[in-house]
Formats: sequence, C-alpha cells, structure tokens
Amino acid sequence: MRCNTGQTHRYKQTTLSVYVLSLLAMVAFALVLPYGLLPMFFVSSFLGFFMIGYLPIGFEFAAELTYPESEANSAGLLNVSAQIFGIALTAGGGAILEHYGDKIFNICLIVSLVVGSITTALIKSDLRRYKVSQKGGDI
Repeated sequence: MRCNTGQTHRYKQTTLSVYVLSLLAMVAFALVLPYGLLPMFFVSSFLGFFMIGYLPIGFEFAAELTYPESEANSAGLLNVSAQIFGIALTAGGGAILEHYGDKIFNICLIVSLVVGSITTALIKSDLRRYKVSQKGGDI
C-alpha cells in the first residue's frame, strides 16, 4: 500500500510536515512529562503516530531522489543509518539520562529532531522517478 504522496508528488513537503509534527509531539511529550500518565498516554500516541508515519514517506522520498538506483538500495541505506543513529542515540541518551536527568535528555532529543528538520528542509526536491514517468520512460 503506497502513501498518497505518490499521487500528489509532494514528497518533500509531506516528509517535512511529518518531521515537524514529530518535533512538535516530542516538545509536547517533554512538557507533559511531569503531569502523570494520562496526558503522557495521549501525547505518546501522537508522537508514535508521526514518527512511525515518517518511515514510509521517507522511503518514498529517498527512492524518488536516488532514482535510477534501486529502491532496495535507498531503503537499505536508510535502514542502516536508522540503526546506527538509533544505537548512538540510545547509548548517548542513556548516559545523558543517568548523569543529567530526563529534562536534558528530552532537550537533546528535541535538538536532534530540529537538526533533522533543518536537514530535510535543505534537501533539493529532485523528482527523478516522476520526471522519467512523465516522459514515458520505464520505471
């Protein structure tokens, strides 16, 4: 099942929107942390929704940017980089959490999402796969 960006071809806008919504949900998570489980339950749901939703949109955007390379190559590189950053953030985050507490840890996560949002905003949206399909080429 493909996401709707395949019809609108607004990969960058959709990717950036979901990334920024993940950032806002992370800020909300950090803000409601002291208020107990019920607010955290709702905010965590939004945070998970947007972060998980970023995956298929990001894969489509990467496939669009790296065409004519195989989608498997771009998906594999994204998975590897996600694992590396996940391990690094988990290890570094554990140390930060242990030494400085949860507020600083959440600020670090928010900063990493800000950096990712800025990086995503700076990516040139070169829809190579779409251009080839418009010319009647084989995708």
